[in-house]
Amino acid sequence: MVYCERCGRSFVTEHALRQHQRYSSNHHLCDACDRDFVSEAALKQHHMNSSRHTYCTICEELIDNLGISLQEHREKTHHACPGCDRVFEDRRSMLAHCEQAHADRWCSECEQMFKNENNLRQHLHSSTHRPANLPCPMEDCERSFIGPAALVLHYEGGACPSGLTRSTVLRAVARYDKQGVITTNDNRCYCPEAYGGCGQEYTLVSALFQHIEHGRCGLDRSARKLKKVLDGVTKGRFVTMS
Repeated sequence: MVYCERCGRSFVTEHALRQHQRYSSNHHLCDACDRDFVSEAALKQHHMNSSRHTYCTICEELIDNLGISLQEHREKTHHACPGCDRVFEDRRSMLAHCEQAHADRWCSECEQMFKNENNLRQHLHSSTHRPANLPCPMEDCERSFIGPAALVLHYEGGACPSGLTRSTVLRAVARYDKQGVITTNDNRCYCPEAYGGCGQEYTLVSALFQHIEHGRCGLDRSARKLKKVLDGVTKGRFVTMS
């Protein structure tokens, strides 16, 4: 015999006791945790607070078996804003809210929220939004890239048939840049203050090009001397003329 202390009843088997606990209004079971609570409110509080459970306060239900995170459930089922978690009646209203309230980190085309404005800017400069229509100018290389920074990164990566590497790219650019527009005497490159830049120094040419592409400072890329050097790198002249 087994005994239910809460109800003051005896049962012949453990199975019978379990069935009683499952259907009695005096018992509120959490099967996953094998715990019995004194009230529905106590069970609900357990579901909300336990790290073992995923509980939606809008549905007031467990979503453990859905195979998705609470955030995914809120966005798909309740049209919750991924930026501020505000809930909307329909997806259209949620998207309109994102475009208005989170324009600095929301990509409307991809319907994706980013952590900050810089992450959004990087996304917009990625291959997702930019076609790879800048060909590598080096002989026997048939690859194309989304922009100068990606092309220079290709140079530095060592996979280009030209045989360029990080160190050889920087040295070749420094030799080509005879007036030191973007390079220093100690084989570093920088964002030139003479053309409205910030003076930030870099050890990789690709890092400087990424900085320039992202528009993080007031650099005037149309300045004649600066444009000549940048074009020389993009078009491969820094190798043939260095």
